[in-house]
Amino acid sequence: MRRAREGRVVEEGDVDEVFLRPRHPYTRALVDAVPRLTGTP
Repeated sequence: MRRAREGRVVEEGDVDEVFLRPRHPYTRALVDAVPRLTGTP
């Protein structure tokens, strides 16, 4: 997986690696913006 910002690759790696351990602040912000399901229905 490659993550680009403003036309430049800012992070590259296995999908699990990028989502579980993002290294670049932009990637981290994108991952943190994903809604999480919590609680019990």
